Amino acid sequence: MKIFYGITKWLFILCLPLLLLSASIGGAANCSALYRYGFDKYEVGQTTGLSDAELDKAARGIIGYFNSGEETISLTVVKDDQPFTLFNEKEVVHLKDVKTLFWLDYWIFLGTLVYAFAYAGFSIRRKEWRRLALGLVWGSGLTLGLMLLLGFRVMLNFDHLLLQFHLLTFPHAL
Repeated sequence: MKIFYGITKWLFILCLPLLLLSASIGGAANCSALYRYGFDKYEVGQTTGLSDAELDKAARGIIGYFNSGEETISLTVVKDDQPFTLFNEKEVVHLKDVKTLFWLDYWIFLGTLVYAFAYAGFSIRRKEWRRLALGLVWGSGLTLGLMLLLGFRVMLNFDHLLLQFHLLTFPHAL
C-alpha cells in the first residue's frame, strides 16, 4: 500500500505543473483580448488593411473554430467592401494542426484537473492534510522551477526554442 501512496503522490506532484500550464494555454487560446493585443502590437490592421471590426470578427472566428467540431476553418472578412477568405490552404492546414494541439491541451487540462481533485478529495477524506499539503508544496515548487527554466531558455534564445517547438509539433509543415 505504501508504494501505491507513493505513486499517487508523485503523480499529483507531476500533474500540478501540467494542470497550470494547460489552463494557461487554454485561457490564452480563448482570450480575444490577447488576439487584439497581438493585432495592435504587430500592426495587423495597417498591414492587411482590415478594420478593427473585421479583425475582431477574425479573432472570434478563430476562437470559435478552435472550440468547434469543424475540421477546417473557413473565415470570410471584408476589405474595401469586398468579402474574401482570410486563410489560404497552407494556413488552413496549419490551423487544423494547431487546433489538434489545443484539443490535446484541453484533454490534458481535464485529466489533470480530475486527478488533482480526486487526489485532494481522497486525502481530505482520509484526513491526510500533511500529505496533501506536501504534495501541493512539491508540485508548486516543481511548477516554479520549470517556469524559471523555461523563462531562462526563452530569454537566452527564444527563436531557437520556437523553432524546436515547431519542428516537434509540426514536422510536415517546415
